[in-house]
Amino acid sequence: MNKRIFVSIFLVMLMVLVIGCSEDNENKESESDNTNEENTSNDNEDQATGGQLNIGISAQPPTLDPHISSATAMSDVTKSMYETLLTLNSEGEIVPQLAESFDVSEDGKTYTFQLRQGVLFHNGKEMKAEDVVASMNRWTKESISVPNFLKAGEFVEVDEYVVELQLPNPSALTLPVLSKDRYYGAIIPKEVVEGADETGITEHIGTGPFQFVEWKQDQYIHQTKFEDYQPVDAPADGMSGKKEALVDDIYFNFVPDSSTQVAGILSGEYDIVLGIPGSYYDQLVNNPDVDTHVKVSGHSVVFFNKNEGWFEDERMRQAVNAAIDVEAILLGGFGNEELYEINSSYEHGIWESEEGSEFYNEKDLDKAKRLLEEAGYNGEPIVFVTTRDYEEHYNQAIVIQEQLEKVGINMEIEVYDWPTRNEKLNDPSIWDMSLTGATTKATPIEHIYLNQEYVNGPEDEKTNELIDDMSNAKTLEEAKAIWDELQGYLWEYLTAIKLGDTMDVSVTSKNVEGFGYLGGPLLWNTSNNK
Repeated sequence: MNKRIFVSIFLVMLMVLVIGCSEDNENKESESDNTNEENTSNDNEDQATGGQLNIGISAQPPTLDPHISSATAMSDVTKSMYETLLTLNSEGEIVPQLAESFDVSEDGKTYTFQLRQGVLFHNGKEMKAEDVVASMNRWTKESISVPNFLKAGEFVEVDEYVVELQLPNPSALTLPVLSKDRYYGAIIPKEVVEGADETGITEHIGTGPFQFVEWKQDQYIHQTKFEDYQPVDAPADGMSGKKEALVDDIYFNFVPDSSTQVAGILSGEYDIVLGIPGSYYDQLVNNPDVDTHVKVSGHSVVFFNKNEGWFEDERMRQAVNAAIDVEAILLGGFGNEELYEINSSYEHGIWESEEGSEFYNEKDLDKAKRLLEEAGYNGEPIVFVTTRDYEEHYNQAIVIQEQLEKVGINMEIEVYDWPTRNEKLNDPSIWDMSLTGATTKATPIEHIYLNQEYVNGPEDEKTNELIDDMSNAKTLEEAKAIWDELQGYLWEYLTAIKLGDTMDVSVTSKNVEGFGYLGGPLLWNTSNNK
């Protein structure tokens, strides 16, 4: 493997993990005695087996198809069902998962993957190259989270257990994208890929330690232990190594009401609750009957409909940016200063950048009013689409509404459940602004609000030119220099407004052992002693 590419990849992923998922993020981890350190290298020899895990999650996923969805709920639910060619260990190193090994050509254009033999899908079929090729070509072409440089490539079958990725140009970002643990390239049977319709795959068949049983709409998703699972012969380590289903069943219960989530974890109805709102943080972190788990999840971001309406005008976007007080928004949204951080950089680690920071958190009402006047705005309704499935989304929207009112922006909030909110965004005639949580990425250009195929994608020549230049960078240093320029430009162009970095709070009962978190919950090697 080309040494330069390997070193660059290692540094990218190491720094992403240190910032996004590390157990050593001391200033953001709770210091309470009942805050549990997340396992990323589970030793389950002494853990009980059997029983079930009842998990409460805020939102129902829009789909269980990781090739086409960027929803966090989808990723959290499916991570135990599907697996990828490559993955990350707890140190951020890229390691094989369904691949036995991989190699990169000297010119950086060809990636060769030797597949593990004897890996079974949930339907009993052995995974082979034809399945990998079908899965990865679908993912790279269909997913809005896959950068264009990878979409230009092609996976081809060499023999039954060997696959090649052929790229027109080398990129130092290729392996980090292939090993990502969210919005990922799940390997599924070829026939499932071929049977997909316009709504996505119609069967949920993977190679993971748990398999799909039932999706009862608006109630739960049920998974059960896959008895023929073929684990990697290596110690469990982050997303990599040995995975073992230590419970017989997992139920992901859809619980949009946060008070019901909290009551459920305290009463024992739920064993795990994901994404607890910050307003309950103090109550739970000081409760000896549960363990809290706090991790950097990404950042909160406001984005605009630039396809039609007022925010086609850059001055309108700049006016909103000038008017808002991000600290007040984040405090209102998350309820506790421990659960957010004021920071203008779109990503961290090696991608940390101060470019454009002069436009961050300006709190300049006079500038905002001047820009609104220049744009010809006179108090027309501005529709902000949000949800209460994630309480922090709605709470931030309320504060934004109050702040924009001070400069004369008439913002109207429309509230939907999470899947409906996502559907509404596909119709540019009915919304102007929205807000989402963007998870930490291996590379900043993976953020969907920088993808021109997304609902508010930047159909902007300079943005897309810089993204292409960064994608084709041969070294990490070259990519970082281009990213600095791009971030500086984005803070002026404002396809979106980053509000700040945010934390995710999960809570487990004292009966749960081995719960891990690395870009989302790790439910293998997790037992319930109830």
